[in-house]
Amino acid sequence: LNFSGGFRKEFLEGRAIEGSFLLLADNKSPTRIDLNMNVFLNDRIGVGLGSRNQINYFGIYSKLNSFNLLQFIISTEIRISDSLEFGYSFDYDFKTSFQQFNSHELSIGYRIKNKNFSVLSPRYF
Repeated sequence: LNFSGGFRKEFLEGRAIEGSFLLLADNKSPTRIDLNMNVFLNDRIGVGLGSRNQINYFGIYSKLNSFNLLQFIISTEIRISDSLEFGYSFDYDFKTSFQQFNSHELSIGYRIKNKNFSVLSPRYF
């Protein structure tokens, strides 16, 4: 089962807030819930916070307590143009020490525009 959703709310001129969630669940792995909140300035620079919670709802991983985790996420995003964006995020795992199991992630996004195709509902997430 995968379920996701989100919202975007414009406030003040040139500022927007975006929130999103992701639920991943099946009977073969722990259930994961991601919650994210980002603030954008002029739709070009974004800063966000998030959390990732992984819980053993189905009892399959009862012997492995390490599967219950809580992570804190800090992210930034820079949209160079309507087609190109760069991002960075840092994940901190509360269950381990600061030196272990944390990650730095870099991302590059490129949107290919098609003049013969129009989107009826905009995609922000």
